[in-house]
Amino acid sequence: MKIISFSYYDKVRNWGFENLEFLKLSLLVGASGVGKTQILRALENLKKIVDGKSLNGIRWEITFASLNNRIYNWKGEFEEKKYILTDAANDTQEESILLWEYLSEDEVELAKRDRDGIIFRGEKTVKLAAYQSIIYLLKAEPVIQMAESGLSKIKMMETPVPNSPIYVPEMALRMMVEMDNGNEDTLLNSEVSSIRIKLLVASRLKNKALFQSIKNRYIDIFPQVEDIRIVRQTASRDLSHMMDEYMIQIKERGVTEWIPQQDISSGMLRSLMQICEIYLCPEGSVLLMDEFENSLGVNCIDELTNDILSAKRNVQFILTSHHPYIINNIPYQNWKIVTRKGGKVTVKNASDYRIGESKHDYFMQLLQLEEFSNGVD
Repeated sequence: MKIISFSYYDKVRNWGFENLEFLKLSLLVGASGVGKTQILRALENLKKIVDGKSLNGIRWEITFASLNNRIYNWKGEFEEKKYILTDAANDTQEESILLWEYLSEDEVELAKRDRDGIIFRGEKTVKLAAYQSIIYLLKAEPVIQMAESGLSKIKMMETPVPNSPIYVPEMALRMMVEMDNGNEDTLLNSEVSSIRIKLLVASRLKNKALFQSIKNRYIDIFPQVEDIRIVRQTASRDLSHMMDEYMIQIKERGVTEWIPQQDISSGMLRSLMQICEIYLCPEGSVLLMDEFENSLGVNCIDELTNDILSAKRNVQFILTSHHPYIINNIPYQNWKIVTRKGGKVTVKNASDYRIGESKHDYFMQLLQLEEFSNGVD
């Protein structure tokens, strides 16, 4: 899917923003503390609501396009519960109910709810859970399923842990490798959420073209590397049931031994995961990346920025960054300049500050903005 616009308000924290418009690539920039990371978390919260979670005091509205070019508008509001914190270990909090909710497709109402219940295509439904969204409750309906499928593709890009194995049972791995005769499209659009498991499956497919493409791109960035593999370790006994462990290894030119995952630098490992996200995520994904430059060397930043800019797949990127190279090498038309006054977050385009009207370096124009250097009031 592609997010067109997004509004969000957290009544508990008295924090939010309105009418944030997104492009295929949007880069959130601004001073520390203005709310760039919180905007990404707000998008993640939408996915939690789609998955049936109740979020206290949240109000939202999102307009997005599905893969079949339908335009959906989904909005709603959870009640705000005033919780009293206690020391009781078993103290439980009651779920916040939805005060109202609305979903439309191409401006035609599909479903709505209020205190009296849910109306789906003009007919009142049986009584359903008041704290779960209509998209979650009615996702088996074909007209709702497309909206649910799109929103479920919002994902924060993974940050790899150097000494963390890939856990998957050998039998499950064989089933994933053999599904649909090892078709790459089946892997890309599967419900497997872990990009590392997808990489493992890609390395085991009979047709290794996809894995080879990832490997080739990685070697382009790190020419000292000549090969990548994923090897099975001993089965883990630390989990409640037996799971097979797999670890990534790289082979460098002139080095006899393979380098194990725990000895791969954080920048090289993160670069591999970001390449995998671009190559292995489902069509219609919305990939969120906070502080894109973290743990990356200059050569990685250069190449991965170019990968995102030139991505041919139907994928939307929403990034945050403080790094001058990234900001200066992403077109200023893709910048979203974030400021905050109290709990009210404002997001504007570069053109709203007349950036781009002169021939001066666009990043220098950004640096000269008081809203960029001191964005919290």
